[in-house]
Amino acid sequence: MSSKMSNNNNVMLEFSTGRFSIALMDYDYGLLRPGQWLNDEVMEVFGKWLQDSLPPKLRERVYMFSPFLFTQLNEDQPHWSSILTPSGE
Repeated sequence: MSSKMSNNNNVMLEFSTGRFSIALMDYDYGLLRPGQWLNDEVMEVFGKWLQDSLPPKLRERVYMFSPFLFTQLNEDQPHWSSILTPSGE
């Protein structure tokens, strides 16, 4: 978590299930105060918590994309062009 300052690295909340584990640090937890902007770690924890809270039948039909997906899609990935471009183009 490179956005953290060295004195803000205490784990304040850890959310885990059998499939994943995500921790909010002091810095992230402080962003929950009124007037603060939420960061990707806070959004990731909320999305995973929300998905895990859904009834099993609905959970099978819903997928929460990670907020980190947009960053991954914006990176230069030359091998993705063959995946994203239909054949013959």
